[in-house]
Amino acid sequence: MLKININLHPVKTIKKALTNSTGVKSNSKPVNDLYIPNFNRYIKREDFINTLTESTSSDSDFSAFENTIKENSALLSSFSKEGLPLSYPRKKFVNNLETILRSIDREGKTAILTKLGIELTRAPYSNKIAGYNGILDPEKLNLNDKTQKRIYDECYKFLYQNSVNTGNEYLDEALNTVIKGAPEFINIIGKKQHGNHDYSVDIHSLMVLCNIINHPEYKNLSDDDKFILKMTALFHDIGKKEGVTDPEHPIVSHRLALSFIDKYKLSPDIRTKVLKNIKNHQWLQWYNNSNASKDIVDRLIADYDKPSDYTMALIMSSADLAATSDFINNAFSYLLNNKQQRPMRKAVEAKFDVKL
Repeated sequence: MLKININLHPVKTIKKALTNSTGVKSNSKPVNDLYIPNFNRYIKREDFINTLTESTSSDSDFSAFENTIKENSALLSSFSKEGLPLSYPRKKFVNNLETILRSIDREGKTAILTKLGIELTRAPYSNKIAGYNGILDPEKLNLNDKTQKRIYDECYKFLYQNSVNTGNEYLDEALNTVIKGAPEFINIIGKKQHGNHDYSVDIHSLMVLCNIINHPEYKNLSDDDKFILKMTALFHDIGKKEGVTDPEHPIVSHRLALSFIDKYKLSPDIRTKVLKNIKNHQWLQWYNNSNASKDIVDRLIADYDKPSDYTMALIMSSADLAATSDFINNAFSYLLNNKQQRPMRKAVEAKFDVKL
């Protein structure tokens, strides 16, 4: 197993915390503030982290998970704007949620949506619910209220009893490990983007992941940096608004990631870098808009602790652009060439006294 600097609690420690000395389950909170009913979710989160950090195989530069994503890029791309096929699809969940909400007055509906942590989106020229923005959190619902219990059951089924079925067993195994261990990701499966994008938010994120793994500089990164990029790819658009241009989404995605990232028990350094990479993943746009001004260059490299942080930023931007559309990629990919990157490169060289 890859020795990445991640501070997961050992499973046996959690199991011990779930029982007292007599072997009877305790009512107190175990380590990590997890309640007994959530223990399986903790194990699945651990499986997810282990999958992202597994070592490369002896006959390959890539891990089994990385090879599975690489080898199935065409299949992933084929789901384009519809998103991954789920046993309980987003559209069906949204329709069921809308049906339940019809019986509630406006004030009650607002209160429930606030508890869930989401806002509903409407179809163009219609009052029909098309989707939602945010990350579902059904745990705040009052289960003694029949309506809220119905909504809780739908959310539970959507978040925790769902599964991906692409028709490829190896890809399904990899993706189900992701959604079981990172149910937050389910919130973007099938989520529409604005018209200039070729993919739904989930497929875009997975194509970013694929492009990162395929980047020629990826295999030269440390194991920690590879993990950081994989986490960034999966969650960089977690806060993106549905169906519209959303220039503020890196900030919202960072805020939402803050709400769940501690569930993974990452080391402080890796936690910080994942969050910074999510928040700054559109640095190339800011760089372009400022004409590579010294102020924006200084602001960007202030977050770099080593030269490879700049390499990671370049890999992420290249992967992100390539997973949008030909139109967007062709319009902005020139910003990654040597000439355009000279101010950034020189600033990094000066900060770390290296030659890039």
